[in-house]
Amino acid sequence: MRNLLLFLVAATMPWAPPSSAGQLAVDLELVLAADISFSMSDENLAVQTDGYAQAFRDPEVVAALSTGPLGQIAVSYVEWSDGQRVVVPWTLLRNRADAERFASRIMAGSAKRSAGTTYITGVIRFGTRMIEENDFAALRRVIDISGNGENNRGEAPDRARDLAILRGITINGLPMPTWVDPRRLGEVPADIYYRDHVIGGPGAFLLKVDDRANVLRSIKSKLLREIAAN
Repeated sequence: MRNLLLFLVAATMPWAPPSSAGQLAVDLELVLAADISFSMSDENLAVQTDGYAQAFRDPEVVAALSTGPLGQIAVSYVEWSDGQRVVVPWTLLRNRADAERFASRIMAGSAKRSAGTTYITGVIRFGTRMIEENDFAALRRVIDISGNGENNRGEAPDRARDLAILRGITINGLPMPTWVDPRRLGEVPADIYYRDHVIGGPGAFLLKVDDRANVLRSIKSKLLREIAAN
């Protein structure tokens, strides 16, 4: 019910993206936030990183980049645990060459598993700042969070999510509940936790990943929904 009320408030607010002479208009501002916390094994991290890189090399995803009114989007790639690290800063994507460079930078810059905890609240706040302080302006602004468990540090993510929604930002989720021993993930399944405490905003959705073999397909489906929602 709370998410619904926030959706209605955000949808009816006279909100417009910030603009200035130094900002470039795009169809979408998208923060991709990938979990590298301790509960993610090195194998799982490799599958996740490769899934994002291969998705941006997929012809359907490349074709979707230019489907919006402006024909371009801005994307960044962040790894997070109890802290955040920008792997690929804000990048303008318009065509295959742009997408290939973005994919290559993901592969080259991705880190190994962190010893840190799962701080979803922190990455929502970080993603919100990235969107509000960048050099782009878009009507659709999205933080996309992948992860395999519930927040286990500090304040629960609900308030950070609600504040992001009120700023016109949508949060989507890619929960991966069966990638590791379930006993390490807390009492609540990741997809249920993401549904209740993480995702929100206009058009928000989550895609649950049950199997390593489905990672690329899920990431591709998620990106197509986010990029082509014009």
